[in-house]
Amino acid sequence: MPNISAELVNKSILLVNKNNSGYIGTYIVTMRGPVWKKWRNIFNPGFSAGNLTNLVPSVVKKTGIFISILEKHSEKQDIIKMKNLLDNLTMDIIGQVVMLGERFRFSASIQSNSQRYKKASSLAIFRGRAKSFHQISPTSTIYTLVLWPKVDKHISGELQKHIEAHNQSDSPTNKSVVGLALKAYESESSQVSQTKSPERKTDMDPFFKKICIAQIKLFLFSGHDTTSSSICYTLYLLSKHPNLLRRVQEELDQVFSADRRQISERITQKPALLKEIPYTTAVIRESLRLFPTVSSTCDGERDFFVTDSHGRRFPTENFLVWVNPHAVHHTPELWENPDEFQPERWSEDKRKQIPKGAWRAFEHGARNYIGQVLAMLESKILVCMVARDFVVRDVYEELEQPGSVKRVVGERAYQVQLSQPAGDLPCRIERI
Repeated sequence: MPNISAELVNKSILLVNKNNSGYIGTYIVTMRGPVWKKWRNIFNPGFSAGNLTNLVPSVVKKTGIFISILEKHSEKQDIIKMKNLLDNLTMDIIGQVVMLGERFRFSASIQSNSQRYKKASSLAIFRGRAKSFHQISPTSTIYTLVLWPKVDKHISGELQKHIEAHNQSDSPTNKSVVGLALKAYESESSQVSQTKSPERKTDMDPFFKKICIAQIKLFLFSGHDTTSSSICYTLYLLSKHPNLLRRVQEELDQVFSADRRQISERITQKPALLKEIPYTTAVIRESLRLFPTVSSTCDGERDFFVTDSHGRRFPTENFLVWVNPHAVHHTPELWENPDEFQPERWSEDKRKQIPKGAWRAFEHGARNYIGQVLAMLESKILVCMVARDFVVRDVYEELEQPGSVKRVVGERAYQVQLSQPAGDLPCRIERI
């Protein structure tokens, strides 16, 4: 594939291919071909397992704040919405990983920026034809026109501070997603211009800044919501299966010490221990199978066909193709007892029997979810630190009106809207 200069990408990324109604835009999820490959490669290093391991201490620190909040609610025994609490935490963590900034302190308190980002998240439309009334109503349209510039302004300001810190060679920001992406962009730009070493600038390249702001919004909005929902379901399923919760606790005692006060310190000092909890990892993977929170859509094309198991080909031109992992994860042809929560299916022996591509929690193939390593890392750390001391008890029955019980496949916490649990998982926190 030929090298693509910044100038060419600048032009290609802002144009719509009118011949096949393709869409490029400024988000990597809507880019295509060599343009997508270029920008995916630029942002990949920040989400690599090696780089994220360096950020484990900061994730543990923020999770510790979340644990202190759970302790207060366990004492008060009040009803809370777990999804809301986890939204603050995951937004915090992603903000830290993307820009290593301490200004996204949503988990410690509810701030104006937190509310602004969450509202923007609910109104975010990156590329999709199906829009709800809420998304196209005049009120939402006006609010979006007012809100988005404020979000962009806030991110732009943080980005400018980040680039100033990045110019210091010993700055920790060089390990952030943005820092590593900037390094890759500068390196490629120097190669295109045949310059031996890129010149550090006080101001960020305007084009890169525009792309960077778009990706930060994408990571914050889509990443925090899907991860918080998946963690909700893991905690919910563990509360429904106390025998499996005990197995998780036994594994954590064995790997991290029976002294529960040491777990955060042990994870911080030796992040590699997170690779030694196979059963806990299996619980997370199985909850993602039952309740996947990530899916993808794409425009159908004239030469693209969907082929079923009988060899029949279906045209996609003028259709929106939605890859729905929930349907795949609950298919009896692919999974034994697909509606049952069975972490054992992820044991070393049994997982070999799972057909390739059957588990699509983060999608499959080259265009899989860029933040999947971070999502699993967050989930592991949080489950390790929460499952030792707390049980999340849903209170759906307390809140239901007589005769208005709603369940899907027997589950009260069925998925709604953007795959989050119904009612944002109302619950009480019980301390073990």
